Amino acid sequence: HKKASITHFDSDFEIDSTLFKDKKPLVLPIEAGNTYTKLKYTQDEWASTYKAPYYDPTPWQNRSLPQVHDAYPYLTISDFLTDTIVRMPYKINEGSFFDGNYKGDEDSFLLPLTDTFFKFFTVEQLKGEVKGKKMIELKTNAGGVTVILHIPIAKGCIEYRRTYFEGLPSNIEKNDGALIKNDDVVFALFPNIKFKTDNEAFYRFGLISDYNINDNYVVSFHSVNKQINAPCKTRNNSYSEYKKYNNYVLDKKTFDYVKIKYGNDTQGVIIPNFQKQKGTEQFTFAIDFGTTNTHIEYKVGNRSAKPFDILEDEKQIHLFAKDYERIEKYIFDFDFLPEKVGREEEFKFPMRTALSEAKNFDWREDAIPMAHANVAFPYEKRIEYKYNRIQTGLKWSINKKNPEKVKCFIESLFLLLRNKVILGNGDLNNTKIIWFYPISMTRERFLKFEKEWKDAYVKYFINFDEDDFENDVKYNEALDKTLKENLIPMTESVAPYQYYKTTVSNASDMVSIDIGGGTSDIVIAVAEEVKYISSFRFAANSIFGDGYATNSINGILRQFKDDIYDVLKTANISTLTNIYAELNAKNNSSDIASFFFSLKNNKEVIERNITGNVDFNRMLQIDEKQKIIFVFFYAAIIYHLAHIMKAKGLKMPRHITFSGNGSKVIQILTTDNGLLQDYTKLIFEKVYGEQYHRNGLTILQNSTNPKEATCKGGISSPKAQDYNDMSKTKVVLKSADNQTFVTDEKYGSITSNKEEFLNKTVAEVQKFIQFVFNLNNEFSYKNNFGVSSDSFKIAKEECDRDLLIFSDKGLTQKLAEVSDDDIIEETFFFYPLNGMLNALSAAITDNHK
Repeated sequence: HKKASITHFDSDFEIDSTLFKDKKPLVLPIEAGNTYTKLKYTQDEWASTYKAPYYDPTPWQNRSLPQVHDAYPYLTISDFLTDTIVRMPYKINEGSFFDGNYKGDEDSFLLPLTDTFFKFFTVEQLKGEVKGKKMIELKTNAGGVTVILHIPIAKGCIEYRRTYFEGLPSNIEKNDGALIKNDDVVFALFPNIKFKTDNEAFYRFGLISDYNINDNYVVSFHSVNKQINAPCKTRNNSYSEYKKYNNYVLDKKTFDYVKIKYGNDTQGVIIPNFQKQKGTEQFTFAIDFGTTNTHIEYKVGNRSAKPFDILEDEKQIHLFAKDYERIEKYIFDFDFLPEKVGREEEFKFPMRTALSEAKNFDWREDAIPMAHANVAFPYEKRIEYKYNRIQTGLKWSINKKNPEKVKCFIESLFLLLRNKVILGNGDLNNTKIIWFYPISMTRERFLKFEKEWKDAYVKYFINFDEDDFENDVKYNEALDKTLKENLIPMTESVAPYQYYKTTVSNASDMVSIDIGGGTSDIVIAVAEEVKYISSFRFAANSIFGDGYATNSINGILRQFKDDIYDVLKTANISTLTNIYAELNAKNNSSDIASFFFSLKNNKEVIERNITGNVDFNRMLQIDEKQKIIFVFFYAAIIYHLAHIMKAKGLKMPRHITFSGNGSKVIQILTTDNGLLQDYTKLIFEKVYGEQYHRNGLTILQNSTNPKEATCKGGISSPKAQDYNDMSKTKVVLKSADNQTFVTDEKYGSITSNKEEFLNKTVAEVQKFIQFVFNLNNEFSYKNNFGVSSDSFKIAKEECDRDLLIFSDKGLTQKLAEVSDDDIIEETFFFYPLNGMLNALSAAITDNHK
């Protein structure tokens, strides 16, 4: 029979919990014997014959005490331990997750703890000791595994033991648990950091399992006495041949442990070994978000800048298993993030500007970075999954959905950056980020980009407490001040100049030319002061892209693609032959070219020792057929530069520096710097109609990683360059005469005189083409650059063709991006040349076939 409820017993068995604030239950032994006979139970000491049941179906708050029958809350073993334990077939990554003090070498267990346990104890207490004994311990035995739990009470502790048997059902009334083997599921956490406040926290938790049983898993997140809502995003809802990856999103939410349920009966707990958030180090990042490639450099304090990396001791994604199967690791690499990124790793910066997105995602919804989409580190190195879509061309696309994709790409990068800061003991609020824009970008497009960078910085780096400010005005003032100091826009033109200015001792009259994938930027400095900048859409894609054609592969690529494919096929590298087949089917020449250039650094290519046979750069250097393309490309940029400088009354430059990934094409033209200087001087002399000054010309290049110059220049001189201020130094040479500059003419003024503009542009381009051919009389392209006589002859026949059509297409494309009220921001000179180079490379390939 049940006695009346007692308000409080002064019992030695009362649970010792600082977490639980209500009426504290007793914790009772489940074995008879003399261990606890010296402890006071209710009125008297515990008797040697006393024992609590292993399981009591009554809620613990409403129970009656065993033996004495007083209505009083008590707890027994089944209140703390579940009736099943889940065995994982791999050793736990014990640096990142708590292993329950289990010493096995080949397996591990999800911890069989109930929600009730966490009402009384924190995860830190669980990892520690109780009266000199480990609070929890797991030990294998013949039939399964035994869990030992020590629960602190007013005088000492209660020891509970439960053995979980493999192949037998649980019977908790007899204290027999069931051991469930799970060979199918893997987990990952990003990042493994204990954030100080909810406001600072951004987590992702990944679960990968076989497609057909994935829906049986339920994952929940918990902090002290609270379950946290975490939406789950799954990309693969259709392809059963792949595993299924569930990505749980916890933005601005902290948690202490994760509960995994499988079906109705099985559950276990995962407890991260969080790293504490602390630090005052000042980090500076420079992000060069390019058309083809993105590069990031960073420095800590006053140390030297270096490419962004994720090292062994500062991993951002923490895999639950010590060693994973390749298939799961590859999914995390592609849909989430590789464990390591760096110079000696498979994945490194610069990397492709590519977003991996779920095919099933509707971009009219808000995209969650590192869930719906992420930075595609393995792009061009591994086959993409069918449930994903790779998006390139983010920088200049005019697709309606593109702004959302750019936002997602930037935010994904910012998540990596903020984790880097925290793991490197840095201060988020004091982190500086430099970002770059081309001066050829319209003001409207610049403002959209600037908004994305600002929003991302506020979201991931600013952690002000609004309560610290008197009112909204003060808060917004502090926000604006921090953004002004810490988020720094710079032009792609000036940053490389800043880098070379500090590395060249006599850098007085210098021109810096930054050639990217989509744009080239020029800075003209006189007496170490930036005088003029200019920018135009004529860069590496003008050589390797599709010109104005929409469905044909570039001529240079057609010439080499079969040879490269045959080498990969003979070496039996199916990953790369499949990637090539996918790219070929998409008909995007720029992406195929980027893939070809990446092959020499590919892990599998290096392992098979076939680098020399697929080194696209070297193949182009040796080739004579297409060399004329590179002559025209280089000559066009220098010719245009010379006309700008002459029209501005400047003397010829003392130094020319090259940077940007696209500047690697200069090494294809020639690796002889002296030869390049001679050719460049000759172009200047012919344009100016006079001899080069006696100081001569020095050309500087960084041939290994030319993209570094932009980021390093930004970090060495992190001063914001306002769009309006930069516009004052910007010059646009009119293609109608190559002598005068755009002042305030707008795109709307062209429509009425379009034909006249185009005809004059074509006439100037024809002059340039003849100029290049004439130079051959003094500077033999065959002897100096190895240009084939056949290709030179084809060029003479082809170059004048369709220039008006190409000019029209280039201008039409531009007008689609701008409004009538926008001031003309780039010369039309290169529009026909973009089409001409594409047509010429195609004609050369067709002729030789």
